[in-house]
Amino acid sequence: MSGSALPLHAVGDPAVDGVTKRRVPVVPLGLALVSAAVSLYAATLPNVVGAFPSLLFVALPFVAHAIAVSSRRFHGGPGYWLILAFGVVNLTINPVLGAVLSMNLKGFDSVPTASAMTTTSVLQAVVFTAGLVGYYSLSAPSPRLSRSRPRLALGVVLLGLGFVGSWLRIDSLGGVSAYLSGQSVFDGGEPGDAGWLGLATTVLPCFWVAGWMVVWDCRPALFVGLRRWLLILVAILPMFLYSFNRAAVVVTLASMVLAATAAPEKPIRRVTIMCAGALLAIGTWIWGEWRNGFWATAGGRRIIMQTDLIAPDRSVWDVWQVYTASLPRAASALEIMVTRDATLLNSFLGAIPGLGRSWRPGSGPLVYNEALYGSGGAVDQILPAFVEAHASLPWVAPILLFLVVGVLLRRFEPTPLSSVAQSYFGWYFCIWISAIYVFSVSVVMQIVVFFLWPALFYWAWRRVVDR
Repeated sequence: MSGSALPLHAVGDPAVDGVTKRRVPVVPLGLALVSAAVSLYAATLPNVVGAFPSLLFVALPFVAHAIAVSSRRFHGGPGYWLILAFGVVNLTINPVLGAVLSMNLKGFDSVPTASAMTTTSVLQAVVFTAGLVGYYSLSAPSPRLSRSRPRLALGVVLLGLGFVGSWLRIDSLGGVSAYLSGQSVFDGGEPGDAGWLGLATTVLPCFWVAGWMVVWDCRPALFVGLRRWLLILVAILPMFLYSFNRAAVVVTLASMVLAATAAPEKPIRRVTIMCAGALLAIGTWIWGEWRNGFWATAGGRRIIMQTDLIAPDRSVWDVWQVYTASLPRAASALEIMVTRDATLLNSFLGAIPGLGRSWRPGSGPLVYNEALYGSGGAVDQILPAFVEAHASLPWVAPILLFLVVGVLLRRFEPTPLSSVAQSYFGWYFCIWISAIYVFSVSVVMQIVVFFLWPALFYWAWRRVVDR
């Protein structure tokens, strides 16, 4: 197999590529020097007041990578690359763009103080480092299951559960037409977590995706070329039923495409992954703009002129700052949250059906958005997890939280011997867990509670039935 066809999680693994000698980290050191030079230039720009503290850490991700690569025991699995990617976003890209472009503080009353900006900058560097330390605190993971193919019966059972869940969800939404028109969303509301039926409509549709991944494992020669992409398109359909949520679809789709690198028959090559990633990014942006219009106009019930979507200063950079925990927004959030009671425990427990109902009012996102908007019910502002952790228990909580994140990424990342289904579950878990670098604790906990049941079902079946 050619080098370009190696699974992504095999790159840089001594057990796979046979590299045991000490490496000279020319590329990461070069990137560190370039990023340092860019940060020096950015420090001379007029907008640097809003980004200066973070410019001190612009080269940190590349320096950390250079240190890791220079080790003879370097293992760069998916978890490592995800931590590094979020580190580059938070510590390199955002500070430089923040110095070049303007800050987006829409929703906030004032610019954050210099003290809050400095604390937030250091926090982002600390949690990035904590993630790497947690990741390397464990040895390289070994395959937890053999790569032997699962029985087709497992795929059939998963598909059956997924079909039932999708049908129940569509029925609870009043049908496909009512969902697409927004009638079920703006009139009847989404199915909640009250009762077993409501829980099933949230949990079971994900089984459909897992079922197709198992079928792919059972019949790898059947799903190559165009048939492989058709399988992915069919498998992703139920994920569109979650209030048009982009992340529900994008993370699942990305996990399936990345899992295809583990396919025994013609694994997807890196160039295909990059092209698919570019198309996915463009599609995500277009879909997000449509979804904003859909929600702002209540499914077309208000005219666009009655919303703020036609603001002339709205840009890709503004949206990027909202979803990537940019320094000024995170610092503003920190100023708000340090004046409130600790919310971290509430955010962890609030996602649990039934039990979480009493904890939810004190969860981070609700407290944060109430501080911004009063009691109007708007919850559109994202509270970064490291901000909430620091506000709940300064320094200790964010360090411990991201140490655990690193450990989880190392423990459950796909290995070079993972099957397609195992690789899919590994990528899905790792992407969501690493997203805590920019998302809230509540969001990640909802994924853990509601969307990981197919992986647990697969794990139990393989050990009990297929043993």
